[in-house]
Amino acid sequence: PIFYINITAGGGRGGNPMPGFFNNFEGVFVAAGVLGSTVMLMGNIAFSSISREGKSWWLLKIAPISTVELIRGKFLSAAIPFVIISTVLMLIASIWRQLDPVWSVYGWLSIEMLGLCMLTVGVALSIPWAKLDWDDPRKMNGGWGPFISFATWLLMAVICGAFLCAPVLVEGLNATLTPVAAIIGFAGATSIAAGAAYLAYKYGENRLPEVG
Repeated sequence: PIFYINITAGGGRGGNPMPGFFNNFEGVFVAAGVLGSTVMLMGNIAFSSISREGKSWWLLKIAPISTVELIRGKFLSAAIPFVIISTVLMLIASIWRQLDPVWSVYGWLSIEMLGLCMLTVGVALSIPWAKLDWDDPRKMNGGWGPFISFATWLLMAVICGAFLCAPVLVEGLNATLTPVAAIIGFAGATSIAAGAAYLAYKYGENRLPEVG
């Protein structure tokens, strides 16, 4: 809450409207703040996807569901609240900071795309190091899974963020090329994020039969 208040503080309805979402990096800061706060909030659900089953894992393991269905269910348990919360926060921030509607949509799409890919990585990489023998729920997230996931998140954020911020640089050089830069930047970021999510998913899928 404190972090979110800080990114929405100042300006407000009484402030001067921004001529563009990326002017002075304010829109980038708001979008990054919403993404960071919500993906970290849902990260605990992603990191504990399999570990939450604890000693009852064997019941789920013999259930008539496929590996894809199991991982998809674990992913949705983190993805659905992420989409709802991030959408509401971005909407409030866009109205309060009077961000440009077009670029607000671009920022929202960037948040959802990158956040969902990050959560996929978190769920998938939690599988090989799942802890099923915990008695204290606070200790179910041990192992290398959360550490590797968080490191991957940081790498994804830096690389994909650079692509998504391409319109910032282009706008200062030639504003007419901003839409093209936005399309290329979003496509590049999506390709990288989706590729990382797919590789992580396949790794987790292959390791799932070994859990327990």
